[in-house]
Amino acid sequence: MTKYASRPARRGYILVMTLFLLAMAGSALLGLAAESHRRARQALLAQEQLQKRWGAYSTERTLLPRNAEFLKAVAMRHGRPVAQTQVSFELNRQRFVAIISDEQAKVNPNAFGVHVDSSSVEKIITQLVPDPIAIRLHPAKRPVTAKDGSQTMIDHYTTFGQLFAEIPPAMLMGNGITPGFTDNLTCWGDGKLNLSTASASSLIATCSLDLSHDQLTRLKDDLRQHPDKTAADIVELQRFSPAQRATLDKRFTKESKCHSLWIAADVTGRPTYRFVVRADGKPAETNHFTW
Repeated sequence: MTKYASRPARRGYILVMTLFLLAMAGSALLGLAAESHRRARQALLAQEQLQKRWGAYSTERTLLPRNAEFLKAVAMRHGRPVAQTQVSFELNRQRFVAIISDEQAKVNPNAFGVHVDSSSVEKIITQLVPDPIAIRLHPAKRPVTAKDGSQTMIDHYTTFGQLFAEIPPAMLMGNGITPGFTDNLTCWGDGKLNLSTASASSLIATCSLDLSHDQLTRLKDDLRQHPDKTAADIVELQRFSPAQRATLDKRFTKESKCHSLWIAADVTGRPTYRFVVRADGKPAETNHFTW
C-alpha cells in the first residue's frame, strides 16, 4: 500500500488575508473620512464667506446712502462737526466694524494741479500718514486743456495702490484708536477741502503750497492753541494777502459732496475688508474695493 506524505496545514493564511482586507478597507474609509472632512471644511468656509459678503453688502446698502446724516447726528451729540465715526455690530455671530467718513475732510492729491510734481506730492502725503516708508507713488496720467487750447498731461490718482506699497487693508482702514493711512488722504471728491470737518494736518498740508514758512508756523500755532475751533475758524484768524486768500478759497469748501464707508467683517476671526466711496446722490459714481 502506497503512503503519501501529508502537506502541512496553512495555518494563519485566512487570518492574514482577513487582516489585509481589513487594512485595505480601513485605508479606504480613512481616505473617505478625510475627503468628507475637507469638503465639510470647504462648505463651512463658503458659508462664512457668504455671510461676510452678505453682511458687508447689507451694511453698505443701509449706511452709505445715509453717511452724511450719520455724521450730522454724531456732530449734534458732540456739539461740533466730525469727519469720521465708527460703529460696530454683530451679524450671524460675526463682528463687523464700519467707519463712515467725509472724504472732503481729507487731502486729495488730484487737487494740486499741473504745477505740483510727484516729489512735492510725496512731501505733502508724508505729513498725513502714520508711516511715510509705505508711500510709493505710481500715478496715472490724464490730459488737461489750458485756456489757449493746449493740452498738458498731469498726474492722476484713482486708487490707494497708486499711493502706497502693498500694505494690509487693516492699516489702510485704521480702527478708531490706531490711525489709518486713509484717515487724512483720499483720491475722490471734487478736490476741495471741507473746512467744517478737516483735521489740522489736512489743513496744514493743503495750505503748504501757497503760504510762506512764517505763515505756516503761525497757522500751526493757532491750530495748537485753539483745538476747539474748526479749520474754518482758524483760517479766518490768518492774515493772508488778497491773492493768497483768493487762491485758498478755490481749495476750500464748507460742505461735503463725497462720503466713504469702510467695512471690516468678522474682525475677530478671518476678516475681510470692503471700501466704498460715492459722490452724494450719484449712485452711478460709486467705487468698490475689496480685500
